[in-house]
Amino acid sequence: MIGSSAFAHNSAEHFLQLDQVAEEQSWEDVIPYAIQATSKHKGHWISAPFNNHSTNWLWLNKTLFSQLDLPEPETWNDLIAVLDRAKQLGIPALVTLNSDWQQTQLFEMLLVATAGMESYRRIFIDNKIIETEDKRQLLTTFLRLKQISRYFSDNTLKSTWNEASDLLGQGKVLMQINGSWVNSELKNLGWKADEDYLCLRFPDTQGAYIFNSDHFVFFKNGPAAAKNQRQMARALLDKEFQRDLSMVSGAAPVRVDISTKGFDNCTKKNVHDLRMANMRNAVIPMISNPKLLKIVSDYLALKTTAEQASELTLALFTQITIDNKANAGLSDAD
Repeated sequence: MIGSSAFAHNSAEHFLQLDQVAEEQSWEDVIPYAIQATSKHKGHWISAPFNNHSTNWLWLNKTLFSQLDLPEPETWNDLIAVLDRAKQLGIPALVTLNSDWQQTQLFEMLLVATAGMESYRRIFIDNKIIETEDKRQLLTTFLRLKQISRYFSDNTLKSTWNEASDLLGQGKVLMQINGSWVNSELKNLGWKADEDYLCLRFPDTQGAYIFNSDHFVFFKNGPAAAKNQRQMARALLDKEFQRDLSMVSGAAPVRVDISTKGFDNCTKKNVHDLRMANMRNAVIPMISNPKLLKIVSDYLALKTTAEQASELTLALFTQITIDNKANAGLSDAD
């Protein structure tokens, strides 16, 4: 399961604690702080994080991009200029995001790009909403989401994300906005980083590292003995396994002490960005909230307006704040 699911799982009390393994392998020292937060419950390690994908990436076909005669996009305006230029030249500009999780990932990137990382953290993580300011920022974000969706290419309308990655590698579409797993897909299809495709941080999110980390959890009194479960957790965080997994998956190792020798440049950048962001407290989780997924997908399906979607998002996370406070009160009472 992904980290936020492990943390919020209503069966967390039934998960095997992994504190012993964590101490043996110094998890506190080598796992980024934000991922630690999604791996613990009431101060105890309840999951073994084993990889770390980053979502805020742009993937560009290098040959098509060179035809635009434009610099790599660093800002929102740069990005729109690139997409406009592609359309002018008749180049399919942007992979269509056909699923709610991809659409919501883009929404999250746009919120960081529009309002900044601290606003993202305040609304989605710390639940310290400033209603007037945050509603304004959410509205701008939804409007930008609609604006960028107008560049979705007709030839990817029915493509899965990995099928679209192949089209990008073949030069049939310019750009894909998706996580670091795209790197693995492109490599497996025979395309080479820096030769066939480019990997860039989504404009105006440079310095932020929006992550999606996969975790193993182990249930107490499960069919396997606790000793064997802890041995598996130990194997998942083994340095050689971490390195091998990163080589084939495109994810950064969840440990920050793994050598990047032999990694392609996109994976090296992913690892470097994670290490730098960890030192600046700039590693932030993607939001795995099914209600937010529905708000975003309904908006792109023209079922709601930007104003309505902003109000729904604000109401959702305001309610989460209320629920968290209530749950904290119950926990204190216990």
